[in-house]
Amino acid sequence: MMRISNHSRKRQRGGGEQKTAEYSSTLFQFFSNNSKCLQTLCLLTLCQVVLSAYHYHNVYKTTKTFSSFGSSSTSLQFASSGNSAIPKHHPSSPVNSALHVSFAASAAANARVESVAANPLNTYTNTDKDGTTTTTTTTTTILPEWNELSGAAQTELQQMLNWDKVSTFDYPEIFRLDELTQGHSLLFMSWAIVASPYSQPLLLSSSASQQEQQDNEYCNLLDAFGISPTAFMDYVRTIEQGYQKNNPYHNHIHAADVLQTLHSMLQSESYRLTKVQHFSLLLAAILHDVGHDGTNNDFQVQTQSQLAIRYQNVSVLEQHHVEVGLKQLDSSELLDHLPLQERDEIRQFIAQAILHTDMAKHQEQVERASQAASTPPQDDDDDWQAAMYLLHLCDISNPTKSTFSIWTEHVLEEFYQLGDLQKSLGLPVSFDRSVANSNSKVSIQQGFLKFLVLPAFEAMEFSNPKIMQGLYANYEYWMKQDKEEDAETAAEAAGD
Repeated sequence: MMRISNHSRKRQRGGGEQKTAEYSSTLFQFFSNNSKCLQTLCLLTLCQVVLSAYHYHNVYKTTKTFSSFGSSSTSLQFASSGNSAIPKHHPSSPVNSALHVSFAASAAANARVESVAANPLNTYTNTDKDGTTTTTTTTTTILPEWNELSGAAQTELQQMLNWDKVSTFDYPEIFRLDELTQGHSLLFMSWAIVASPYSQPLLLSSSASQQEQQDNEYCNLLDAFGISPTAFMDYVRTIEQGYQKNNPYHNHIHAADVLQTLHSMLQSESYRLTKVQHFSLLLAAILHDVGHDGTNNDFQVQTQSQLAIRYQNVSVLEQHHVEVGLKQLDSSELLDHLPLQERDEIRQFIAQAILHTDMAKHQEQVERASQAASTPPQDDDDDWQAAMYLLHLCDISNPTKSTFSIWTEHVLEEFYQLGDLQKSLGLPVSFDRSVANSNSKVSIQQGFLKFLVLPAFEAMEFSNPKIMQGLYANYEYWMKQDKEEDAETAAEAAGD
């Protein structure tokens, strides 16, 4: 099993520092023949150290965080560079976003990160003109969007995003969550799960005891890797902007739903994942469809798009999601303080997990999962393979939930929009909204469950019975609808 190093990677000296070292060496040789001059040299050297420390603090605006292993690390926070997957001057660029924290504002906020780590909530006492004193608790440093919501919305979100709720399979509030958060369901879900030590104290019910709060085992992954929660939320905010909100299905709401479903499964199932793997898998869920344009790999290959050419017709969209997510990860410098090997492992695990969501690999994965179910895991890699398969299941998990009918409408609308695009280009139409009988909602869903979803979920042995119960119930629903549709068609034919 891989171990997580608690040593921060040392930054390389720049050319200016090397010249300074050579200059200091020359001075030392000159002054070494005179004791008084040597004393002067020592004093000058001490002054140089103090000034350098002051310069480092003010120019780089470091954010000091403490890992759970007891060592400190430093994460530099700059505005996204031109290497970002989203162009610097694009309307959705973090530089131009109204929600993006500017360099100066971020530095001011990050000065409080160390105290926030000990107490995630910031408390302010205000005295009105009439002498009335009020105490307000906020999380401005972590998630400014929270403070922009109404009191009623915050109260409802406390019930919707608390640890017990987000750890429960079949989360029915995902669309309401997006409505309450004004289109930021992925941002808030990431805040509630990945940044849970910083969000859950606020989301915990006021009636909950201190013991109840201590009993919850939150995802302490940010502290484990010495990542500033503010920097992490800035990164997720940028990724959420990379999702096309006009996609009926492959949008930020779907990403938030997959993240929550994956988290709930990891809480109920037993997988021997390292911290690196666990963190990478959650990041993969957040990133897995970023930059999706609402089409599919077949369309990309058929039209010989730039993406298809770049990725040589192999897992076209999935490779695109990996590239967009990892480029933004690099430009965010979120992992720059980690050892090179650890940083590369996180990147590799993210890429592997996202590539496993390619439906072209579905049958192969189902067969491998079925074989693995009959034998216990042989090594750590078996657990990682199972975890990646779990992400794939979460990606197609809509039919297992009580919200399946809502998701069905979103999926079909995106299919039909693709069909409209194919028709406009003179290509074979995969889903034609004008042909109701052969492409009906019932027949599509019934076939999707019977031939893809059911075999995939049945290949796994889940300890949570609700997963399969919901799937079988929804399958029976579509089977019943299919029989009723057949009966109506037969009656119409007989009437003719």
